Amino acid sequence: SAATLAVARREAAFEKLKAKLSLLSPYSVLDRGYSLTTDATGAVVKSSDQLKPGDRLVTRLAKGEVESIVSHAALFAATP
Repeated sequence: SAATLAVARREAAFEKLKAKLSLLSPYSVLDRGYSLTTDATGAVVKSSDQLKPGDRLVTRLAKGEVESIVSHAALFAATP
């Protein structure tokens, strides 16, 4: 019936959107080898100048997480 066809089309469109959205997921990025590091407050660490020796970090990987303590933090010159 026409209603069944309409539902099937909408389900197919939904599945396509779901697949596209999953590519943008932070978890998909982790599966590609990246990690996500947060400080003790849970804030994402974007630069070493946010850190000082003794700070505790949690790094989320695709499979598991690692806790670490900063021993040294330095900025590098930007690369093009």
